[in-house]
This record gives sequence, structure tokens and C-alpha cells, in this order.
Amino acid sequence: MGIIPAMGKLLAGMLLAFSMLFLTVPNAGAAEIPPTAECSKEFKKQFNLYAEKVKKDDSDPAKEQADLEFAEALYATGCITAVEPMVTPMKPKPFSEDCVNAAKDAAGFWDPKTKKLMAAFHHFRKRFRKLDRRDDRLTNRIEKLRRNGGPARRIRMLIRVRNRVDNQMFKAGRDYTRRVNPIYMPHVYETTLILEELLSRRCLDQKKDFIFKNEQKGPVGKVAFRNRILIFTSVLYLSLKVELSGSDSSASASALAVPGPAGLAGLGRSLPLP
Repeated sequence: MGIIPAMGKLLAGMLLAFSMLFLTVPNAGAAEIPPTAECSKEFKKQFNLYAEKVKKDDSDPAKEQADLEFAEALYATGCITAVEPMVTPMKPKPFSEDCVNAAKDAAGFWDPKTKKLMAAFHHFRKRFRKLDRRDDRLTNRIEKLRRNGGPARRIRMLIRVRNRVDNQMFKAGRDYTRRVNPIYMPHVYETTLILEELLSRRCLDQKKDFIFKNEQKGPVGKVAFRNRILIFTSVLYLSLKVELSGSDSSASASALAVPGPAGLAGLGRSLPLP
């Protein structure tokens, strides 16, 4: 199961689908990291074709066939190094010379974007948490007054204050989206194609996590874990295109934005952040 379709299942099963990718006979040479403009364009084209196929038929056999065709198309155009059959999981080679070089190349593309993304993430998470704590305190006071038969006027006043806090939380989420979208959205296809290529080179153990836990070995594992937020949001963005629209052109930008501060509170508790 490929990375893109797998991330749809992440919504129900938390990244289990990273456990499989396709790999067959090696290509004549390793695909470039970061991908060329031609490969980025090809990846976007094949992704949209894949999304349309899944939209028409989302049965498991149809998805498996769409996954295979998606990977084979990328392989045929030299945009991934190899394609792995689902029935033949291959042992990773995280310390190979190819993976050492790939780690440097991936880091050169991912690290600057992650630095900007994490700065925004921490800034808005801190801002949101203050509002979230205030909202909780107000809610607790309102509920206590209601239980104890407190003055209705006092309760209404606290509700108005809480509504203002909720509006501030909404604004924080909107500001966060406006700040982070220009950082990662122009690069979601390149970021995800790099991940596909790292997996196709067997630089990552497909059965081990690098998003929620640092379970990988080798230099690529370290780079992937360091850039986990960028990878997570990019792949999730594409998976939501499949889930919500099945088409790259018809998806709503607001619906497909990365999690705002409300989501960040939970995401920050789940992900071990740098």
C-alpha cells in the first residue's frame, strides 16, 4: 500500500500504512533528491489520477491495483528508484552509502522548511494554550455556578467572556493557517515524493515509526524524525485530498489546511517535538 492511500487510513489508524511501499527491480539510477521539476509535475499528475481511481472504486482490490499503477508510473519516469511488491517486504539498508547520501540530500530540502514551520508551530501553540486554559477556567466556573444555582446574570456575563475567548481562539487558528500554509503547501508534492524515494531505496524500515516515535536506524531515520511535522502535514494534506474530493483542483484550501492551534494542542501532546 503506497504512502498516499495509506495516509487515508491514518485518519482511522495512525500511520499504519507507512508499513508498505512497492519495490521491484532497481531503476538504472537512483531518482534525484530533491526531485526535479519534471518529477514533481509527474508526481502531481499521477496522484490526481490515483485519487480519481480511488474515488470511483475504493474497494481493497481496486486500491491495491491503483497503488501499484501509481508506483509503477513513478518508476517508469525515473521519479522513484524502485517498486516493492506487497507480498515481498524487503529488509531495509539504512546504513548503505546510497542512504547516507540520500539523508544529506533530504535534509538539505527539508531542514530549512521545518525550521520555519516549527517556529510558527511553537509560537501559535503557546498562544493557543493560554487561550485554551482560560476557556477551560471559564467553563468550569460557569458549570459550578449552574450546579450551585448561582445568579443567572453572573452566568450570562461569564458566557459572554468565554465567547470572546472562543473568537480569539478562532482568530489564532486563522492566523496560524495563514502563516504556515505558505511554508509547506508549495512543497507537499516534493516532500511526499522524497519520502517515497527514501522508502524505495530501503533507507527506512517500513515496519517502524518515525512520526510518533523515533524507531528508525540510520541517517535517513534521523532526518525523517527531525522533519516529522513537515512530512506529517504534507502527506496528510494529500490524503485529505483523496478523502474529501478525489481531485487536486476541487479541494477546498481551508478544509485541507494543516491542523490549527486547536489541533496543535492535541498534536503537540502526541508528537515528540524538537
